[in-house]
Amino acid sequence: MLRDLLAKLVKYFPSQALPAISGFITLPIITHLFAPEIFGKYVIALALVDFLVAGTCSGIGSGVIRFYGDYKSRSELGRFFAAINANLLLMVGGTFVLVSAALLVARGRLDRTTYQLLQLAVVAYLLRGFSGVYLGVPRAAESAGLYTTFSLLLRYGSLAIGLSLIIGLGMNIGGLIWGDIGASLLVLPVLVYVSVRGVRMSFRDFSFEEARAIFRWAWPLLIGNVAMWGLNLSDRYIVSLFRPPSELGFYSLAYGISDKSMAILVTIFILTVSPSVINAWKSSGRLKAEETLTVITRIYLITALPAAVGLTALGLPIIKVLATPAYYEGSRAIGYVAFSSFFWGLSIFATVGLIIAKRTRQVSIDQVIAAATNIGLNFLLVPRFGFVAAAITTLIGFALLFVLLAYHAHRDLTWRVPVATIVRTLVSSGTMLAFLLVLRSAWPSSPVGVLGVGTLGGAGIHFGILALLGEFRKTSVAVVGEA
Repeated sequence: MLRDLLAKLVKYFPSQALPAISGFITLPIITHLFAPEIFGKYVIALALVDFLVAGTCSGIGSGVIRFYGDYKSRSELGRFFAAINANLLLMVGGTFVLVSAALLVARGRLDRTTYQLLQLAVVAYLLRGFSGVYLGVPRAAESAGLYTTFSLLLRYGSLAIGLSLIIGLGMNIGGLIWGDIGASLLVLPVLVYVSVRGVRMSFRDFSFEEARAIFRWAWPLLIGNVAMWGLNLSDRYIVSLFRPPSELGFYSLAYGISDKSMAILVTIFILTVSPSVINAWKSSGRLKAEETLTVITRIYLITALPAAVGLTALGLPIIKVLATPAYYEGSRAIGYVAFSSFFWGLSIFATVGLIIAKRTRQVSIDQVIAAATNIGLNFLLVPRFGFVAAAITTLIGFALLFVLLAYHAHRDLTWRVPVATIVRTLVSSGTMLAFLLVLRSAWPSSPVGVLGVGTLGGAGIHFGILALLGEFRKTSVAVVGEA
Protein backbone atom coordinates (compact mmCIF):
# COMPACT_ATOMS: atom_id res chain seq x y z
CA MET A 1 0.00 0.00 0.00
CA LEU A 2 2.77 2.45 0.89
CA ARG A 3 4.42 1.91 -2.49
CA ASP A 4 1.13 2.55 -4.31
CA LEU A 5 0.49 5.74 -2.34
CA LEU A 6 3.99 7.03 -2.98
CA ALA A 7 3.55 6.30 -6.69
CA LYS A 8 0.36 8.38 -6.76
CA LEU A 9 2.04 11.24 -4.91
CA VAL A 10 4.93 11.19 -7.37
CA LYS A 11 2.53 11.23 -10.34
CA TYR A 12 0.68 14.24 -8.95
CA PHE A 13 3.89 16.08 -8.03
CA PRO A 14 4.50 17.66 -11.48
CA SER A 15 0.92 18.97 -11.58
CA GLN A 16 1.67 21.07 -8.48
CA ALA A 17 5.42 21.68 -8.55
CA LEU A 18 5.65 22.88 -12.14
CA PRO A 19 2.75 25.37 -11.88
CA ALA A 20 4.29 26.67 -8.65
CA ILE A 21 7.59 27.11 -10.45
CA SER A 22 5.76 29.12 -13.09
CA GLY A 23 4.53 31.38 -10.29
CA PHE A 24 8.07 31.98 -9.13
CA ILE A 25 9.02 32.81 -12.72
CA THR A 26 6.22 35.38 -12.86
CA LEU A 27 6.77 37.04 -9.48
CA PRO A 28 10.14 38.70 -10.17
CA ILE A 29 8.77 40.09 -13.45
CA ILE A 30 5.66 41.48 -11.76
CA THR A 31 7.54 43.01 -8.83
CA HIS A 32 10.06 44.70 -11.12
CA LEU A 33 7.47 46.00 -13.58
CA PHE A 34 4.67 47.00 -11.22
CA ALA A 35 4.56 48.81 -7.88
CA PRO A 36 2.97 47.11 -4.82
CA GLU A 37 -0.14 49.27 -5.27
CA ILE A 38 -0.80 47.87 -8.77
CA PHE A 39 0.01 44.33 -7.68
CA GLY A 40 -2.52 44.72 -4.87
CA LYS A 41 -5.30 45.56 -7.37
CA TYR A 42 -4.39 42.48 -9.42
CA VAL A 43 -4.62 40.34 -6.27
CA ILE A 44 -8.09 41.71 -5.53
CA ALA A 45 -9.22 40.71 -9.05
CA LEU A 46 -7.86 37.17 -8.60
CA ALA A 47 -9.56 36.96 -5.22
CA LEU A 48 -12.87 37.70 -6.95
CA VAL A 49 -12.29 34.77 -9.31
CA ASP A 50 -11.58 32.47 -6.37
CA PHE A 51 -14.66 33.73 -4.52
CA LEU A 52 -16.96 33.07 -7.47
CA VAL A 53 -15.49 29.62 -8.09
CA ALA A 54 -15.87 28.74 -4.40
CA GLY A 55 -19.45 29.94 -4.28
CA THR A 56 -20.77 28.30 -7.44
CA CYS A 57 -18.90 25.31 -8.83
CA SER A 58 -16.43 24.07 -6.21
CA GLY A 59 -19.06 21.85 -4.61
CA ILE A 60 -19.99 20.47 -8.03
CA GLY A 61 -16.31 19.63 -8.56
CA SER A 62 -16.34 17.72 -5.28
CA GLY A 63 -19.46 15.96 -6.50
CA VAL A 64 -17.48 14.70 -9.50
CA ILE A 65 -15.02 13.05 -7.09
CA ARG A 66 -17.80 11.61 -4.94
CA PHE A 67 -20.24 10.30 -7.59
CA TYR A 68 -18.18 9.51 -10.70
CA GLY A 69 -17.25 6.03 -9.48
CA ASP A 70 -20.85 5.18 -8.57
CA TYR A 71 -22.18 6.10 -12.01
CA LYS A 72 -19.28 4.38 -13.76
CA SER A 73 -19.88 1.13 -11.90
CA ARG A 74 -23.48 1.22 -13.16
CA SER A 75 -22.40 2.16 -16.72
CA GLU A 76 -24.43 5.38 -16.46
CA LEU A 77 -21.80 8.04 -17.10
CA GLY A 78 -24.07 9.70 -19.67
CA ARG A 79 -26.57 10.45 -16.93
CA PHE A 80 -23.75 11.61 -14.67
CA PHE A 81 -22.39 14.16 -17.15
CA ALA A 82 -25.90 15.38 -17.98
CA ALA A 83 -26.50 16.14 -14.29
CA ILE A 84 -23.09 17.77 -13.84
CA ASN A 85 -23.46 19.95 -16.94
CA ALA A 86 -26.93 21.10 -15.94
CA ASN A 87 -25.64 22.24 -12.56
CA LEU A 88 -22.66 23.94 -14.17
CA LEU A 89 -24.71 25.87 -16.72
CA LEU A 90 -27.19 27.02 -14.10
CA MET A 91 -24.66 28.05 -11.45
CA VAL A 92 -21.76 29.38 -13.51
CA GLY A 93 -23.75 30.90 -16.36
CA GLY A 94 -26.22 32.58 -14.05
CA THR A 95 -23.50 33.97 -11.82
CA PHE A 96 -21.56 35.31 -14.79
CA VAL A 97 -24.58 37.32 -15.93
CA LEU A 98 -25.38 38.65 -12.44
CA VAL A 99 -21.83 39.68 -11.57
CA SER A 100 -21.28 41.31 -14.96
CA ALA A 101 -24.41 43.39 -14.38
CA ALA A 102 -23.28 44.30 -10.86
CA LEU A 103 -19.94 45.52 -12.20
CA LEU A 104 -21.70 47.80 -14.68
CA VAL A 105 -23.72 49.31 -11.83
CA ALA A 106 -20.58 49.81 -9.70
CA ARG A 107 -18.44 51.16 -12.54
CA GLY A 108 -18.60 54.78 -11.39
CA ARG A 109 -17.26 53.87 -7.94
CA LEU A 110 -14.15 52.06 -9.16
CA ASP A 111 -10.95 53.44 -10.63
CA ARG A 112 -10.27 52.48 -14.24
CA THR A 113 -7.56 49.89 -13.55
CA THR A 114 -9.59 48.09 -10.89
CA TYR A 115 -12.72 48.04 -13.07
CA GLN A 116 -10.86 46.60 -16.07
CA LEU A 117 -9.19 43.93 -13.95
CA LEU A 118 -12.52 42.91 -12.40
CA GLN A 119 -14.12 42.66 -15.85
CA LEU A 120 -11.40 40.29 -16.97
CA ALA A 121 -11.70 38.36 -13.72
CA VAL A 122 -15.37 37.59 -14.38
CA VAL A 123 -14.55 36.18 -17.82
CA ALA A 124 -11.69 34.15 -16.35
CA TYR A 125 -14.09 32.78 -13.73
CA LEU A 126 -16.53 31.57 -16.40
CA LEU A 127 -13.83 29.46 -18.04
CA ARG A 128 -12.09 28.41 -14.85
CA GLY A 129 -15.36 27.14 -13.42
CA PHE A 130 -15.83 24.65 -16.23
CA SER A 131 -12.18 23.59 -16.40
CA GLY A 132 -12.00 23.15 -12.63
CA VAL A 133 -14.99 20.81 -12.57
CA TYR A 134 -13.80 18.77 -15.54
CA LEU A 135 -10.34 18.42 -14.02
CA GLY A 136 -12.12 16.43 -11.35
CA VAL A 137 -12.86 13.63 -13.85
CA PRO A 138 -9.26 12.34 -14.17
CA ARG A 139 -8.90 12.81 -10.40
CA ALA A 140 -11.98 10.68 -9.75
CA ALA A 141 -10.67 8.07 -12.18
CA GLU A 142 -7.27 8.26 -10.40
CA SER A 143 -5.62 9.13 -13.71
CA ALA A 144 -2.83 11.28 -12.32
CA GLY A 145 -1.10 11.53 -15.68
CA LEU A 146 -4.08 13.13 -17.42
CA TYR A 147 -4.73 15.45 -14.51
CA THR A 148 -1.11 16.58 -14.49
CA THR A 149 -1.05 17.10 -18.25
CA PHE A 150 -4.09 19.34 -18.35
CA SER A 151 -3.09 21.23 -15.20
CA LEU A 152 0.27 22.04 -16.76
CA LEU A 153 -1.26 23.04 -20.09
CA LEU A 154 -3.60 25.45 -18.33
CA ARG A 155 -0.94 26.93 -16.08
CA TYR A 156 1.97 27.23 -18.49
CA GLY A 157 -0.30 28.26 -21.35
CA SER A 158 -1.59 31.07 -19.15
CA LEU A 159 1.95 32.08 -18.20
CA ALA A 160 3.23 32.05 -21.79
CA ILE A 161 0.33 34.08 -23.16
CA GLY A 162 0.28 36.51 -20.25
CA LEU A 163 4.00 37.27 -20.28
CA SER A 164 3.95 37.62 -24.07
CA LEU A 165 1.24 40.24 -23.79
CA ILE A 166 3.03 42.16 -21.02
CA ILE A 167 6.61 41.98 -22.26
CA GLY A 168 6.03 41.72 -25.99
CA LEU A 169 3.07 44.07 -26.42
CA GLY A 170 3.53 46.31 -23.37
CA MET A 171 0.15 45.45 -21.85
CA ASN A 172 -0.54 46.29 -18.21
CA ILE A 173 -0.85 43.72 -15.42
CA GLY A 174 -4.22 42.65 -16.83
CA GLY A 175 -2.24 40.73 -19.45
CA LEU A 176 -1.80 37.96 -16.88
CA ILE A 177 -5.57 37.51 -16.65
CA TRP A 178 -5.82 37.58 -20.45
CA GLY A 179 -3.29 34.75 -20.41
CA ASP A 180 -5.58 32.76 -18.12
CA ILE A 181 -8.51 33.36 -20.47
CA GLY A 182 -6.54 32.43 -23.58
CA ALA A 183 -5.16 29.21 -22.12
CA SER A 184 -8.60 28.13 -20.95
CA LEU A 185 -10.11 28.74 -24.39
CA LEU A 186 -7.45 26.51 -25.95
CA VAL A 187 -7.34 23.71 -23.38
CA LEU A 188 -10.91 23.42 -22.10
CA PRO A 189 -12.42 21.89 -25.28
CA VAL A 190 -9.74 19.19 -25.31
CA LEU A 191 -10.23 18.50 -21.58
CA VAL A 192 -13.97 18.07 -22.03
CA TYR A 193 -13.47 15.81 -25.05
CA VAL A 194 -11.04 13.54 -23.20
CA SER A 195 -13.27 13.44 -20.11
CA VAL A 196 -16.40 12.33 -21.96
CA ARG A 197 -14.68 10.24 -24.65
CA GLY A 198 -16.46 6.94 -25.10
CA VAL A 199 -19.52 8.07 -23.13
CA ARG A 200 -22.82 8.06 -25.00
CA MET A 201 -24.90 11.11 -24.12
CA SER A 202 -28.26 12.45 -25.23
CA PHE A 203 -30.93 14.80 -23.89
CA ARG A 204 -32.80 11.76 -22.65
CA ASP A 205 -29.97 11.10 -20.19
CA PHE A 206 -30.88 14.19 -18.19
CA SER A 207 -32.76 13.59 -15.00
CA PHE A 208 -33.90 16.55 -12.95
CA GLU A 209 -33.96 14.38 -9.84
CA GLU A 210 -30.36 13.24 -10.31
CA ALA A 211 -29.16 16.79 -10.99
CA ARG A 212 -30.96 17.95 -7.86
CA ALA A 213 -29.51 15.09 -5.80
CA ILE A 214 -25.96 16.05 -6.76
CA PHE A 215 -26.68 19.71 -6.04
CA ARG A 216 -28.27 18.81 -2.69
CA TRP A 217 -25.09 16.97 -1.77
CA ALA A 218 -22.87 19.79 -3.06
CA TRP A 219 -24.54 22.95 -1.76
CA PRO A 220 -23.28 22.63 1.82
CA LEU A 221 -19.78 22.35 0.36
CA LEU A 222 -20.40 25.53 -1.64
CA ILE A 223 -21.17 27.36 1.59
CA GLY A 224 -18.15 25.81 3.22
CA ASN A 225 -15.91 26.72 0.30
CA VAL A 226 -17.09 30.34 0.45
CA ALA A 227 -16.16 30.23 4.12
CA MET A 228 -12.76 28.85 3.12
CA TRP A 229 -12.39 31.76 0.74
CA GLY A 230 -13.11 34.04 3.68
CA LEU A 231 -10.54 32.19 5.76
CA ASN A 232 -7.90 32.28 3.04
CA LEU A 233 -8.49 35.49 1.06
CA SER A 234 -10.81 37.92 2.83
CA ASP A 235 -7.89 39.42 4.75
CA ARG A 236 -6.65 41.02 1.50
CA TYR A 237 -9.87 43.03 1.30
CA ILE A 238 -9.66 43.96 4.98
CA VAL A 239 -6.03 45.06 4.63
CA SER A 240 -7.02 47.12 1.58
CA LEU A 241 -9.78 48.83 3.60
CA PHE A 242 -7.71 49.84 6.62
CA ARG A 243 -4.07 49.97 5.53
CA PRO A 244 -2.02 51.81 2.87
CA PRO A 245 -2.24 50.36 -0.69
CA SER A 246 1.46 49.41 -0.67
CA GLU A 247 0.90 47.20 2.39
CA LEU A 248 -1.65 45.13 0.51
CA GLY A 249 0.90 44.68 -2.28
CA PHE A 250 3.84 43.42 -0.25
CA TYR A 251 1.62 41.35 2.03
CA SER A 252 -0.02 39.71 -0.98
CA LEU A 253 3.36 38.90 -2.49
CA ALA A 254 4.65 37.33 0.74
CA TYR A 255 1.39 35.42 1.20
CA GLY A 256 1.55 34.15 -2.36
CA ILE A 257 5.15 32.99 -2.06
CA SER A 258 4.52 31.08 1.15
CA ASP A 259 1.13 29.70 0.16
CA LYS A 260 2.28 28.58 -3.29
CA SER A 261 5.40 26.94 -1.85
CA MET A 262 3.40 24.94 0.67
CA ALA A 263 0.67 24.19 -1.88
CA ILE A 264 3.18 22.16 -3.89
CA LEU A 265 3.09 19.61 -1.08
CA VAL A 266 -0.32 20.16 0.47
CA THR A 267 -2.33 19.97 -2.75
CA ILE A 268 -0.62 16.74 -3.80
CA PHE A 269 -1.93 15.13 -0.63
CA ILE A 270 -5.35 16.72 -1.08
CA LEU A 271 -5.55 15.24 -4.58
CA THR A 272 -4.56 11.83 -3.25
CA VAL A 273 -6.17 11.41 0.14
CA SER A 274 -9.90 11.51 -0.70
CA PRO A 275 -9.88 9.17 -3.74
CA SER A 276 -7.47 6.75 -2.05
CA VAL A 277 -9.36 6.53 1.24
CA ILE A 278 -12.80 6.44 -0.39
CA ASN A 279 -11.72 3.66 -2.78
CA ALA A 280 -10.14 1.72 0.11
CA TRP A 281 -13.41 2.03 2.03
CA LYS A 282 -15.45 0.77 -0.93
CA SER A 283 -13.14 -2.13 -1.75
CA SER A 284 -11.99 -3.32 1.69
CA GLY A 285 -13.99 -1.58 4.40
CA ARG A 286 -13.41 0.85 7.23
CA LEU A 287 -10.23 -0.62 8.70
CA LYS A 288 -8.43 -0.50 5.36
CA ALA A 289 -9.57 3.10 4.86
CA GLU A 290 -8.24 4.06 8.30
CA GLU A 291 -4.94 2.36 7.60
CA THR A 292 -4.64 4.22 4.31
CA LEU A 293 -5.37 7.55 6.03
CA THR A 294 -2.71 6.87 8.67
CA VAL A 295 -0.03 6.05 6.10
CA ILE A 296 -0.79 9.20 4.09
CA THR A 297 -0.69 11.25 7.29
CA ARG A 298 2.71 9.89 8.15
CA ILE A 299 4.13 10.87 4.76
CA TYR A 300 2.51 14.29 5.04
CA LEU A 301 4.03 15.02 8.44
CA ILE A 302 7.60 14.21 7.45
CA THR A 303 7.39 16.40 4.34
CA ALA A 304 5.01 19.30 5.08
CA LEU A 305 6.09 20.16 8.63
CA PRO A 306 9.77 20.71 7.79
CA ALA A 307 8.70 22.65 4.69
CA ALA A 308 6.74 25.07 6.88
CA VAL A 309 9.70 25.37 9.26
CA GLY A 310 12.09 26.01 6.37
CA LEU A 311 9.89 28.73 4.88
CA THR A 312 9.68 30.42 8.28
CA ALA A 313 13.46 30.57 8.57
CA LEU A 314 14.17 31.50 4.93
CA GLY A 315 11.34 33.95 4.27
CA LEU A 316 13.46 37.08 3.98
CA PRO A 317 16.12 35.55 1.67
CA ILE A 318 13.33 34.28 -0.59
CA ILE A 319 11.76 37.74 -0.83
CA LYS A 320 15.17 39.31 -1.53
CA VAL A 321 15.76 36.94 -4.45
CA LEU A 322 12.32 37.37 -5.99
CA ALA A 323 11.37 41.00 -5.38
CA THR A 324 12.54 44.59 -5.11
CA PRO A 325 13.15 46.25 -1.71
CA ALA A 326 9.63 47.74 -1.76
CA TYR A 327 8.32 44.23 -1.03
CA TYR A 328 10.83 43.11 1.66
CA GLU A 329 8.71 43.98 4.68
CA GLY A 330 6.16 41.36 3.70
CA SER A 331 8.61 38.62 4.71
CA ARG A 332 7.37 38.98 8.30
CA ALA A 333 4.17 37.15 7.30
CA ILE A 334 5.71 34.16 5.54
CA GLY A 335 6.05 31.84 8.54
CA TYR A 336 2.48 32.35 9.73
CA VAL A 337 1.14 31.68 6.23
CA ALA A 338 3.27 28.54 5.89
CA PHE A 339 1.84 27.01 9.06
CA SER A 340 -1.66 28.07 8.02
CA SER A 341 -1.17 25.94 4.90
CA PHE A 342 0.15 23.09 7.03
CA PHE A 343 -3.03 23.09 9.14
CA TRP A 344 -5.10 23.44 5.98
CA GLY A 345 -3.66 20.12 4.80
CA LEU A 346 -4.41 18.46 8.13
CA SER A 347 -7.98 19.76 8.02
CA ILE A 348 -8.48 18.06 4.64
CA PHE A 349 -7.34 14.78 6.19
CA ALA A 350 -9.88 15.25 8.96
CA THR A 351 -12.62 15.95 6.43
CA VAL A 352 -12.43 12.55 4.71
CA GLY A 353 -14.56 10.75 7.26
CA LEU A 354 -17.32 13.34 6.98
CA ILE A 355 -17.23 13.14 3.17
CA ILE A 356 -17.55 9.35 3.24
CA ALA A 357 -20.48 9.64 5.67
CA LYS A 358 -22.02 12.33 3.40
CA ARG A 359 -22.04 14.77 6.33
CA THR A 360 -21.13 17.72 4.16
CA ARG A 361 -23.30 20.03 6.24
CA GLN A 362 -21.04 19.51 9.25
CA VAL A 363 -18.00 20.31 7.11
CA SER A 364 -19.63 23.58 6.10
CA ILE A 365 -20.59 24.49 9.66
CA ASP A 366 -17.02 24.00 10.86
CA GLN A 367 -15.65 26.02 7.93
CA VAL A 368 -18.09 28.87 8.61
CA ILE A 369 -17.12 28.95 12.30
CA ALA A 370 -13.41 29.08 11.46
CA ALA A 371 -13.90 31.74 8.77
CA ALA A 372 -16.12 33.89 11.00
CA THR A 373 -13.51 33.72 13.76
CA ASN A 374 -10.78 34.74 11.32
CA ILE A 375 -12.75 37.60 9.78
CA GLY A 376 -13.82 38.91 13.18
CA LEU A 377 -10.24 38.92 14.43
CA ASN A 378 -9.12 40.64 11.23
CA PHE A 379 -11.58 43.51 11.68
CA LEU A 380 -10.49 43.79 15.30
CA LEU A 381 -6.72 43.64 14.84
CA VAL A 382 -5.75 44.64 11.28
CA PRO A 383 -6.63 48.36 11.60
CA ARG A 384 -4.18 48.68 14.49
CA PHE A 385 -1.50 46.06 13.83
CA GLY A 386 -1.55 45.71 10.05
CA PHE A 387 -0.73 42.79 7.77
CA VAL A 388 1.13 40.73 10.38
CA ALA A 389 -2.09 40.52 12.39
CA ALA A 390 -3.86 39.30 9.23
CA ALA A 391 -1.29 36.52 8.84
CA ILE A 392 -1.58 35.49 12.51
CA THR A 393 -5.38 35.40 12.46
CA THR A 394 -5.26 33.25 9.32
CA LEU A 395 -3.13 30.73 11.22
CA ILE A 396 -5.58 30.80 14.13
CA GLY A 397 -8.48 30.21 11.74
CA PHE A 398 -6.93 27.19 10.02
CA ALA A 399 -5.81 25.65 13.32
CA LEU A 400 -9.36 26.03 14.66
CA LEU A 401 -10.77 24.47 11.48
CA PHE A 402 -8.52 21.44 11.89
CA VAL A 403 -9.58 20.93 15.51
CA LEU A 404 -13.29 21.20 14.70
CA LEU A 405 -13.17 18.83 11.73
CA ALA A 406 -11.03 16.25 13.53
CA TYR A 407 -13.45 16.25 16.47
CA HIS A 408 -16.59 15.85 14.37
CA ALA A 409 -15.18 13.24 11.95
CA HIS A 410 -13.85 10.83 14.57
CA ARG A 411 -16.96 8.64 14.82
CA ASP A 412 -17.19 8.22 11.04
CA LEU A 413 -13.55 7.35 10.38
CA THR A 414 -11.02 6.89 13.17
CA TRP A 415 -7.89 8.89 12.37
CA ARG A 416 -5.03 7.02 14.02
CA VAL A 417 -2.48 9.79 14.28
CA PRO A 418 1.15 8.52 14.06
CA VAL A 419 2.40 10.02 17.32
CA ALA A 420 5.91 8.57 17.06
CA THR A 421 6.29 10.14 13.62
CA ILE A 422 5.22 13.50 15.04
CA VAL A 423 7.85 13.31 17.78
CA ARG A 424 10.64 12.33 15.38
CA THR A 425 9.65 15.03 12.90
CA LEU A 426 9.61 17.71 15.60
CA VAL A 427 13.15 16.72 16.64
CA SER A 428 14.48 16.73 13.08
CA SER A 429 12.66 19.95 12.11
CA GLY A 430 13.86 21.71 15.26
CA THR A 431 17.46 20.78 14.49
CA MET A 432 17.02 21.95 10.91
CA LEU A 433 15.57 25.26 12.11
CA ALA A 434 18.60 25.92 14.33
CA PHE A 435 20.91 25.26 11.38
CA LEU A 436 18.97 27.62 9.09
CA LEU A 437 18.89 30.46 11.63
CA VAL A 438 22.64 30.22 12.19
CA LEU A 439 23.23 30.12 8.42
CA ARG A 440 21.03 33.16 7.81
CA SER A 441 22.79 35.17 10.53
CA ALA A 442 26.27 34.21 9.34
CA TRP A 443 25.64 34.97 5.65
CA PRO A 444 23.21 37.93 5.50
CA SER A 445 24.59 39.48 2.31
CA SER A 446 24.03 36.47 0.04
CA PRO A 447 20.35 35.41 -0.07
CA VAL A 448 20.97 33.10 -3.05
CA GLY A 449 23.74 31.30 -1.16
CA VAL A 450 21.60 31.02 1.97
CA LEU A 451 18.73 29.52 -0.04
CA GLY A 452 20.95 27.03 -1.87
CA VAL A 453 22.93 25.83 1.13
CA GLY A 454 19.93 26.09 3.45
CA THR A 455 17.64 24.04 1.25
CA LEU A 456 20.12 21.22 0.60
CA GLY A 457 21.66 21.26 4.06
CA GLY A 458 18.33 21.56 5.83
CA ALA A 459 16.83 18.66 3.89
CA GLY A 460 19.90 16.53 4.58
CA ILE A 461 19.72 17.27 8.32
CA HIS A 462 15.99 16.59 8.50
CA PHE A 463 15.95 13.29 6.66
CA GLY A 464 19.26 12.20 8.18
CA ILE A 465 17.92 12.60 11.71
CA LEU A 466 14.69 10.83 10.77
CA ALA A 467 16.74 7.91 9.47
CA LEU A 468 18.82 7.80 12.65
CA LEU A 469 15.66 7.81 14.74
CA GLY A 470 14.27 4.86 12.77
CA GLU A 471 11.40 6.65 11.02
CA PHE A 472 11.93 4.79 7.75
CA ARG A 473 11.81 1.30 9.19
CA LYS A 474 8.74 -0.67 8.17
CA THR A 475 7.80 -1.25 11.81
CA SER A 476 8.23 2.37 12.89
CA VAL A 477 4.65 3.59 12.43
CA ALA A 478 3.25 4.27 15.88
CA VAL A 479 -0.29 5.47 16.31
CA VAL A 480 -2.35 6.62 19.24
CA GLY A 481 -2.08 3.94 21.87
CA GLU A 482 1.08 2.42 20.35
CA ALA A 483 3.63 5.21 20.74
